[in-house]
Amino acid sequence: MQLKLIKKENISEDIFLFTFAMPSPLGWRAGQHMAFHLPHLNPDALGSKRTFSILSTPQEGEIKVLTHCGSPSTSFKRALRLLKPGSFIEASRPKGKFVMHDPSKEHIFVAGGVGIAAIRCMLADLDQRNIPIKATLFYNHTSSLFPLKQELEVLERRHPRFHIHYFVDPHLTEYGRIKERVSALRDYPIYMSGLYIQRIITLFNYHKVTK
Repeated sequence: MQLKLIKKENISEDIFLFTFAMPSPLGWRAGQHMAFHLPHLNPDALGSKRTFSILSTPQEGEIKVLTHCGSPSTSFKRALRLLKPGSFIEASRPKGKFVMHDPSKEHIFVAGGVGIAAIRCMLADLDQRNIPIKATLFYNHTSSLFPLKQELEVLERRHPRFHIHYFVDPHLTEYGRIKERVSALRDYPIYMSGLYIQRIITLFNYHKVTK
């Protein structure tokens, strides 16, 4: 399947948001991902394919992905960053099991950096379907410039049972702070996505879905 790039935005530091036109009807479940194939000159050992979580919801009518495109970078990321609006990229159909099964339950989300993409999709999907968000989000990033922070805080204000806790490295290793916040959340399913999350998985000794 060919996707046409509509827009690329440098939203925070070296993090870019790519927006693609959605081909005629293409459905997916919030939290799923797509594989992208971008042939380019002199590919490195990681090759010309990558998998990205879909940041946008099925209701939004576009396919958006979030990724680091800094320096140093892989040959794929450099080629992706050079794409101009109107360019095309090959992509698979959406797939994956990183989806919510029962939105009526309380949930815990743990995001590291651009791992927020799949979680943003799930949260925004609930909001757009007028389903109350009952969740706690633990969000870690390498700086205080959290991607999508303003949008997430709008959701937090709209949904009284949705709460966000931010952690900037190296504070992620301050397990005591996290334990204090999760002590009452032991029975809830947890969804983890992104870098660095392995450092805190041991704090959650119950069902988890890790991306």
